Amino acid sequence: MTQEIEGKKYDEGKNRMGLVLEGFANALWEVGKVGTFGCERYGEFNWKYVDNAKSRYKDALFRHLFQYMQGKDIDDESGLRHLSHAAWNILAMLEFELKGKTDFKYKEPIDYVNDYIKTEEGAKKIMEIAKESEEE
Repeated sequence: MTQEIEGKKYDEGKNRMGLVLEGFANALWEVGKVGTFGCERYGEFNWKYVDNAKSRYKDALFRHLFQYMQGKDIDDESGLRHLSHAAWNILAMLEFELKGKTDFKYKEPIDYVNDYIKTEEGAKKIMEIAKESEEE
């Protein structure tokens, strides 16, 4: 008795990332160049910590779109396409929005600890921990 083996994969209704990655490979490569430029200029992932980021990324998006609309394809400062910069700014804004960051600024884990310590509950907890460590 032989049993026919059939491969199965239950992926109906799932996000088809290949449509984006393969369909926009050239465009995404150009956006990657903008990220690399930013990394070299400001530091890796520095974009996450910009003050007043929502307003500033929106302004940068508009600047690049307006330059493009005026017939300028290439940004003088970076040598990269204005549309690539615009796409990067939209992606940054979307990432913050999806993370639920209403202030558009990431926080490091220590920032959450510091915020907690400033609360009455947090201050009490720190005092309890300090007292326990003194008793040991």
